Amino acid sequence: MKMKQLRQYKNGEFTEKELDDFTRKIIRAKFRKEKKNKWTQQLEKDHGITRSEKKIIPEDRTIFGKYLIGIAASIVFIMVALFVLQKNPTSDGLVFADNYLQENKFPNATATKGGEDISSLELKMAEAYSKDNFSEAIELGKQLVALDQTNSKNSFFLGLCYLYQEDLQNAQKYLSQFKEINKTEFQEESRWFLALTYTKQKDFENAKLELEYIVNQQEWEFKQAEALLKYLNE
Repeated sequence: MKMKQLRQYKNGEFTEKELDDFTRKIIRAKFRKEKKNKWTQQLEKDHGITRSEKKIIPEDRTIFGKYLIGIAASIVFIMVALFVLQKNPTSDGLVFADNYLQENKFPNATATKGGEDISSLELKMAEAYSKDNFSEAIELGKQLVALDQTNSKNSFFLGLCYLYQEDLQNAQKYLSQFKEINKTEFQEESRWFLALTYTKQKDFENAKLELEYIVNQQEWEFKQAEALLKYLNE
């Protein structure tokens, strides 16, 4: 983190958007650090793998000096992070939602179905989705939804495309539409992604309603829902 940013934060020179971005960067770094420590502990517990301590020899003094500077910078970073988190208690939930969507893309199995009677348009949408070409997938998805209102699965994946594109209003529209129509396929998944959408919209009350249902019914991703709910209730 640059000292300029720290000075801007201290002097209150950030715009609301800059403050939000700054906060998310801090919390994202916090999550990565916690994940790294978790894996380190797991490797030691399950496999007896530990990081070795390296002796400091004269040739390493320059590196050691940089290491100490890095520690000092980390301490400043943590202090600022704690201060920011106290001012923005729901930011943890926003970053949690962002990280989940970045690291856990939901698969569209249509793209892997060979030899089945699947419309050319639907297959093209699935292929665009699988390649993260969400703009093309959205255009194809809108055509599919217009042509076939009975196939609500297209609304689900269209909602996901909008969510990955950060078009939260349309994501909410199509995921909500799907959840109301379809009571079987992808019902649990749609509730989870709708909860993430509400979270990113900062509509925390509706997010909590969906998350509480997921946790109580132990639906798909209920452990993740528990974690996100904890952040939103802090």
